[in-house]
Amino acid sequence: MRAIVVLGHARCGGIAAVVGQTAPLSRSDFVGTWMSDVRDLAAAARDNEPIGSDTSARQTELERAAVARSLAHLRAFPWIGDREAAGDLVLRGAWFDIGLGVLYVLDPAGHWHPLSLT
Repeated sequence: MRAIVVLGHARCGGIAAVVGQTAPLSRSDFVGTWMSDVRDLAAAARDNEPIGSDTSARQTELERAAVARSLAHLRAFPWIGDREAAGDLVLRGAWFDIGLGVLYVLDPAGHWHPLSLT
């Protein structure tokens, strides 16, 4: 069976730029174009967060939401969605915490769990 893994990571510079609303990202470069897709996720997170909330936690949430969004985009391609539905392809999301050295995986219900090899 074939698999596609979408992997995000902690302390992502592109996500940090979106969260921090730093200088506009250029649409003419790869990162700027890619991050433009998560701006609406970041805006929704800002609108729903309490004042004084933890920026680090918000960034982690957005990094993980970007993985889930990428999986949804992949499933929108008929040749991918059809193969997944037929059981010929598996799509998985993962997020790596660089500081802790822990890999988290996204389960089908949308929850993140540390990968356990036991």
